Amino acid sequence: MKNHMNMKFVAGSTATLVLALAVWSPILQSAEHPSEHPSKNAKMKSCQAMTAEKQKLAKDLKAQDSELNRQVARMNRAPANKKVDLMAAIITRLVTQRTVMNARQARLQEGMMQHVAQHIQMGKESLSQCSVIKGAAPQATRRREHPDHPEHPKKK
Repeated sequence: MKNHMNMKFVAGSTATLVLALAVWSPILQSAEHPSEHPSKNAKMKSCQAMTAEKQKLAKDLKAQDSELNRQVARMNRAPANKKVDLMAAIITRLVTQRTVMNARQARLQEGMMQHVAQHIQMGKESLSQCSVIKGAAPQATRRREHPDHPEHPKKK
């Protein structure tokens, strides 16, 4: 659930950012200079790096969730006199993870904003070819079709 909400936050933030930058697109395009555009190869590497960072974030979240599940199971099996100490360890770990993850997500969001701005400077077709943006779209579609979300009925 936490992982789903984090991904929902990233996808929502990305969509908002794309719309905001699209509005500013004429301003950015009027100030651009052809010699300042990165090469297509550099653009592809930038997209791949951003996609890899998003995937690493998701993988790390999944690993953290797995470790916390193991710790909770251990706590639940423990005798009553050990549960409080195990619970304190779990809470401490959660607070630490959340603090680190919030900072990491803020850096990723800032990177996404810069990434999208670069695409907009390179032209409208550049943004539509971005693997980072393309990767966000299927996730939104899956969410709409998810059975736990009746407010998003399946398409017929």
